[in-house]
Amino acid sequence: MSHGPILQGDVLRFAETGRHVRVVWIEQPADLLVVFDLEGDEGFSRASFRGTEAMIAAGSVEPVFEHGFDAPIRPGPISEKRADRGKVLMKAIEPLLAMGVELFDDRKRGSAVMRAAADGPDRKTLHAALDRYFRHGMTPAAVIPGFLNCGAPNRKKRRGLVKLGRPRRLGKRPGTNVTPEIEKIFELGIRRYYGRNGRISLAKARVLMLTELCMERRIDPDTRRIVYTAKPLYEEEDFPTIRQLSYWFKENADIFAIKRERTGRKSYDRNLRGITGSAQSHVRGPGSRYEIDATIINIYVVSELEDGLIIGRPVLYVVVDVFSKMIVGFYIGLEGPSWVGAMMALVSVVENKREFCARYGVIIGDGEWPCEFLPEALLGDRGEIASRIIEMLQQRHNVIVENAQSHRPDWKGTVEKRFDLIDVEYRPFVSGYVAPDFGERGVRDPRLDAIWTISDLYRTMIPLILHFNNRHKLVDYPRDGAMIRDGVRAIPAELWEWGIATRQGRMRRASVDAVKFAVMPTDTCTVRHKGIYFRGLYYTCDRAEVEDWFAHARQTRWSSKPMSYDLRSVRHIYLHDDSAPEGYVVCKLLPQFECYENLSFTEVAAIMASDKADTADRSVEDVTSQADVAAMMQETERAARERGKAFRSRRPKDVKGIRENHAGEKAERRRDEAFDLGEGRANGGNVHQLPMPSRHDRNDDDDGAEPTLSQLLKRKDDTR
Repeated sequence: MSHGPILQGDVLRFAETGRHVRVVWIEQPADLLVVFDLEGDEGFSRASFRGTEAMIAAGSVEPVFEHGFDAPIRPGPISEKRADRGKVLMKAIEPLLAMGVELFDDRKRGSAVMRAAADGPDRKTLHAALDRYFRHGMTPAAVIPGFLNCGAPNRKKRRGLVKLGRPRRLGKRPGTNVTPEIEKIFELGIRRYYGRNGRISLAKARVLMLTELCMERRIDPDTRRIVYTAKPLYEEEDFPTIRQLSYWFKENADIFAIKRERTGRKSYDRNLRGITGSAQSHVRGPGSRYEIDATIINIYVVSELEDGLIIGRPVLYVVVDVFSKMIVGFYIGLEGPSWVGAMMALVSVVENKREFCARYGVIIGDGEWPCEFLPEALLGDRGEIASRIIEMLQQRHNVIVENAQSHRPDWKGTVEKRFDLIDVEYRPFVSGYVAPDFGERGVRDPRLDAIWTISDLYRTMIPLILHFNNRHKLVDYPRDGAMIRDGVRAIPAELWEWGIATRQGRMRRASVDAVKFAVMPTDTCTVRHKGIYFRGLYYTCDRAEVEDWFAHARQTRWSSKPMSYDLRSVRHIYLHDDSAPEGYVVCKLLPQFECYENLSFTEVAAIMASDKADTADRSVEDVTSQADVAAMMQETERAARERGKAFRSRRPKDVKGIRENHAGEKAERRRDEAFDLGEGRANGGNVHQLPMPSRHDRNDDDDGAEPTLSQLLKRKDDTR
């Protein structure tokens, strides 16, 4: 086997002993070869060049091309201090290297090093530089000192009575060594003070731990104040310094665990944790998981009902497919962030996109937005998703609803990034945009420039979403080998179509009405004799009237039934009925409650609450009015009794003839009550006026009068 010529700098290995040497000098005419021992202290050795070639040919010596003796190749710049030191040493040994073969004579080399040491580094430094030069590859990089190898890494120094470290330049106390006892104090103090409170600095934590563990507490007998004094050991040697505490903390404490405790688990995981995963790692294809989230748009809008009326900043809901990054649905409105807004966004997911866009005057083709399916899983915020409202969505459409941990938007990074992209597109063009400097002095209030309506946002949001879906190329999308092999670009529409063809997830078709019913809030209503009662209103339906629900409720007892409703309209509620084709029965308001049909449940509740409050406020007036009526009745009764004293001698025979008496009285009253629009009748003519007694004419001392409560109380007081 040909090994090629022996060259200066080659490393040779002796097969029998495994010893490595480096060729540092070659003189073929003189048959001289000088090698340097790389694994021992033998230094330079002379050998025969031809003899070495023969040994290589025989296999007892072999050239080694992969070894670890050369200076490491440094990918980045080394420190300026090390580089400068390497230049100084290289310049100092250059005259020695110029000696040629005489350098390898121990006596001549020693004399030359002594002469060089007179004007530069000392002999020991020069010998060490020459050793590194030949040992590490005979290059300028080989001379650079390895400062990182100094000391005894990962080995603690032995503590004795002498203070370790740099001596103090100031102060009389020598300082204290960090003993195991002090390390225990550091550990307890860091855990108790620094780790639990993110507002405490390391220096303040040191003071608190020393106060508790290294000082004695006592009460000053003169001032009665609490004072602290150092324990005898620290009084003599001084407390551990902040530098010692900082060094121990960096070397021994679990810095990341403590920082996690100081900043809070959620904040640390959101902003400081390592990121090694990808959203695509747990999805198989389109529809495997959708992410839904909301943000308040940085644009002030005006009303479409009244020109120029500023109504605030609307909410944008976006639903994104995790696999392809396709935006599959969105909603802009004044609902939320809440379940109502999320409900509208989910309905848009299954709508026909051509019809959806046409409502806002945007015409698209059949294949521009081919997303009309429910996902296998839906990931959203706990505030909008975590409730029994989504049970119908899970049960009827088998959609797995997942909740992101609170304060962890990074769990929905796909949809969160879409908000940033949308905001960047709107920023340069929209009047009423809320810039980051809003509220600072001298900055114009964006509310004064608001001219866009929610419909304007819809008309511009649809083309923007189509751009993101069909034209925008994703950066850093983790395409796999199959995508690269099939030439699929990282564009959402292409990823969606490729995924549908090759890696389709478990998407499901559903009608818009079915999804609306599934995402509406659920509750229970009561069947009563007056109708189907829910939140102060009464409803009816054909089935209830055919099956006599209300009569049954009056004759037996009320019953409860599950139902769904839309918070925004009281016009209908929907009873759950598995026997119905759609799964529900529509109930409408009874006629006497149709005055509320254009209101929401919140508005109706406010009206009813206001009515109840008015009733409560009028309670005093109502009772006093009843008291007035009762008093009038009592006065009339007293006057009638006065008139009836003459009739106390009646006998049973006087009861006879009532019918004739009734007819005579009736004829007389007819003549008095007859309408006559002629002269003299303007004020009621001869209509009979009954004399009404006055309460002021009443004599409370009359024998026939009933005493009042005040009189009874007064009599009771008089008898005491």
